[in-house]
Amino acid sequence: MLKNKKRIIMLFVITVIAIAFIINVININYENLSDLDIEMKKRMYGDPINEETGIINNQFFNINNEGEDTENTTKGINEAINYASQNNIEYIKFEKGEYSIDGQSYEENKNETETKKGIIIQSNITIDLNNSVFKQIPNNKVNYAIFSITGVENVKIINGKIMGDKNNHDYSKESSHEWGFGIDIRGSKNVEISNVEIQDCTGDGVFLTNYGDGSNGAENIKLNNLNIHDCRRQGISVIAAKNVLIENNEIYNISGTAPQCGIDLESWDSSQVIDNVFIRNNKIYNTENHNTIVVMGNSRNVYIDNNEINGSISCDNIKEKITVKNNTVKNGTVTFLVTTDGLKQGKIIKKVIVQGNNFDNSSMYILNAEDVLVEENIFTNKGIMCFGSNIGFYNNVILNENTTYMNYGIYSTVNNGVNIGPVNLYLYQNNYIGNIIKNEDIQENEMIIVHRNEEEALQYKKIFE
Repeated sequence: MLKNKKRIIMLFVITVIAIAFIINVININYENLSDLDIEMKKRMYGDPINEETGIINNQFFNINNEGEDTENTTKGINEAINYASQNNIEYIKFEKGEYSIDGQSYEENKNETETKKGIIIQSNITIDLNNSVFKQIPNNKVNYAIFSITGVENVKIINGKIMGDKNNHDYSKESSHEWGFGIDIRGSKNVEISNVEIQDCTGDGVFLTNYGDGSNGAENIKLNNLNIHDCRRQGISVIAAKNVLIENNEIYNISGTAPQCGIDLESWDSSQVIDNVFIRNNKIYNTENHNTIVVMGNSRNVYIDNNEINGSISCDNIKEKITVKNNTVKNGTVTFLVTTDGLKQGKIIKKVIVQGNNFDNSSMYILNAEDVLVEENIFTNKGIMCFGSNIGFYNNVILNENTTYMNYGIYSTVNNGVNIGPVNLYLYQNNYIGNIIKNEDIQENEMIIVHRNEEEALQYKKIFE
């Protein structure tokens, strides 16, 4: 009996020594089984992420880059991103190929949802897609996101192609199916997306909004050198965000479900704010909704600069300060308005600057704006209609060769008695050329006061400095 006890003790001691020896050989202190699993995989497949190149080891994470094995590929990519985050790796790069992604939300009967889905990005990381394709698998869900950037900061996604399932999607479930996004950015800061092609999403190419509370919007966002096309709802939607740069992008072929715009700035409730947005050097065309750029709701400090647009720009019921400058606008209407309902709610557009644009076969419509500067624009074949607005017109050229559409340069009258007036029009050195029957058709009365004096006109202009 004593001998058996000694043998048991001896066996226990040998076992402990053996375990200690193994751990010493591996030279790592394991806190849990996953550490042991990682070390064993390293021995089998090599490092998870190459320290010099940042390339993800697909074999290590069981990732397929031949467009197959969606479940393991999506899981493996997220494990790779988590590994990089946990080990302070700030740059990772995919092996070149095609990746099949499951970005579906499994919350039933919900349209737009905050659920993180698809490829879930962590903070402090640059993800180089290495010109690879990331393709959403066909599904019947009303919402999905191929990439989710939610509640994080300091993120870059560069150099690749993202594809939705628009052409193979099952639309039989009762819904508009407008919530399938290429990149879904919520409540995140310091995010840059560049050199990426995004196409065939059932909703938007890129979607920006808050995460949780409406005041927790996206902030410091750069979207540049993107090619966004053939999405059903929008190219880019901005719902709640501050300090956004949308630059050097090409957006086209947006069609399938409303609103169908190129870029849509549109807060959904009073808690969501859109502030300090720069839209410049973009090409936008062939959108089903003729409004290629829409600015609505709690939007302020919006700058639309040096874009090429085939279609219209619509600014409805916004807060204040919008600048439209040095754009080429073809075959559309540029609108600044506050509706009757908006007036009843106390809304009014303040400080609108329209400067240096070329409006080719495009008109301008202004309704109930407090202060507007229209300066050094060229209007070809169409003119300007304004109702109930304080406006200064300076050094514009209005060239009309099409008498069948519009036979005046500037037209102004009261709008069914709904004005913010009395209103003031300041007219200074505008040039009317061509088949214009009336250069100015302005119904001067107690509600519309026209100022043609140079001193008064230049004094009004100072409020925009």
